Formats: sequence, C-alpha cells, structure tokens
Amino acid sequence: MKKRLLIIVLGLLVAACGGGGGTGGSGAGKFSMQFKPTTISKLDMKKDFEAKKGLVSPLSLNVDSKPIIRYMIDLTDFDEANPSSKPKDDKQTLVTISLFGKSGDTAETPLRTGTFELYPQYAKVDEKYDRVSNVTATVFKDGKTEEYSFTNGGKGTVKINSVSGDTVSGEVDLTQENGGSIKGNFTAQMKKK
Repeated sequence: MKKRLLIIVLGLLVAACGGGGGTGGSGAGKFSMQFKPTTISKLDMKKDFEAKKGLVSPLSLNVDSKPIIRYMIDLTDFDEANPSSKPKDDKQTLVTISLFGKSGDTAETPLRTGTFELYPQYAKVDEKYDRVSNVTATVFKDGKTEEYSFTNGGKGTVKINSVSGDTVSGEVDLTQENGGSIKGNFTAQMKKK
C-alpha cells in the first residue's frame, strides 16, 4: 500500500513539474490566424503560428496632449537580436499585441493582469486607457512583408492572465466582421531597463 501511494505521489509531482506554459520547450505561444481581405490589406490566408520568443516593452506616448503608456508585446517565430525585426522569408511571422495602460501609469509601471477590450474607433485618450491599442501580424508573402491588423472591424479581448517577476502570460481572442481572426496564448519577458 505504501509503495502504491509513493508511486502515485511521485507521478503527481512529475506531472506538476513537467507541465506549464513557460518559455521552456513549449515556446512563447501558439496562435491560429485567419487573414481576410480588408480595405488596408489584401491578405487572404490561414496560418498557424508558434512563437519562439516574446518581449514586452513599455512606451511613453502623448495622445491628445495627455500621457499614456503603451505596452508592446512582440512575439516571433525566428531568432533575432531585436524581437520586433520584420520577417525575411515566408516561414517567419511577427505578432505584435499593443495594450494601453491605466491613467497615471509610467514606463516603470509593470503590466497588470486583467482583460483588455478594444477601444472605440476614433476614441479620445480618456477612452483608450486600459484597452487594446492594436493586434497585428506581419508576414512575408510574395517577396515582401505585409502587416495585417486584427482590430479593424474587430471585437474580442486580450487577457493578461499572469505577471510573475519579468514573465507575462496571456491570451488573445479577436474576430473581425469580415471573418478574420486571431486566437491563442502567449508568454513574454519584460524588457530589461
């Protein structure tokens, strides 16, 4: 009986330690994307994307003469020194998730957990705090890079599920009126100052 209990406990410990959504063997995230033509982009394709690297960079901006922080989460499936580098071939993708911070945040304010919704089109700065700024995918197609925005005519959310030390994890679920969509999860590291 004791041997059986010991085997069960050891099995549970191995399962608990082996799982998780960190940046180890499972990468920085997985997404399923559907690109549909818009007035801005002519992309029409489906793409599954598995990120290798993720980096969060806070940027200080002034919008309508008011300060606002925008957190840029860059996720790539290629190794580059600069995570926001553009793809150079059709096997490379960059997904950028931009979130506005709360009123009063500074570049030193850490990103918080919570659900971020899209801000209303043509919104003033007071309506942008604590909202999704943009979610884009940059792909290489027909010899050039093309950027596609999932927020044009879109609805849905970006959730920051966990902020632990320098590690941020979350999920994206956006759908456009034209059928374009991005769904998936991610893990990224806060940029070192």
